[in-house]
Amino acid sequence: MLGILRIISLLSASVLIFCLMGRPVLANDLQVAADTPAITVSTRSGRRNFMRLPALEFAFVIETSCRADLVPQAVSLSIADTRVTVSADELSSGLPLEISLRIPAAQIAPIAVNRFCTIDDAADDARKNKPVRISSVLSAQASLLCAGETSSEMIYVAESLDVMLRCEIDEPAKSGTVTLR
Repeated sequence: MLGILRIISLLSASVLIFCLMGRPVLANDLQVAADTPAITVSTRSGRRNFMRLPALEFAFVIETSCRADLVPQAVSLSIADTRVTVSADELSSGLPLEISLRIPAAQIAPIAVNRFCTIDDAADDARKNKPVRISSVLSAQASLLCAGETSSEMIYVAESLDVMLRCEIDEPAKSGTVTLR
């Protein structure tokens, strides 16, 4: 009895190693990675908490795989009201997709930022040039359609998108000059 369990255990390990080596794909897979855009912000007056962002451009790397009996037919990527779809012809290379998506400022809600890049910060050397990462400003939703002769399957993933804020401290105006903004 112990011999049979050992053989089953070895067979299970062999199947696992075979699958991990990338030979047969047993499940559909969609992986999305995004960069973090950096935004330069001019000095703001007071301690306003909400800030509107300009249009943002995100670069994505998308990797897809379908089960052995299915082939990738389409990948869709959407953020807010902006969407792009990649067809089967563009997916046939098997290489990771590189997609850039520009989100208009009107599709981005104001973000809450406490005491960042204010006039008060201009005198505070510790806070002066320290960038701030804002998590989950937007989210990206991606889908992969895998299809074969007799069936099709869809897989979905979501990715939180961050933004890095950098402060551009305005130099104090020289005596006798006025800075207009």
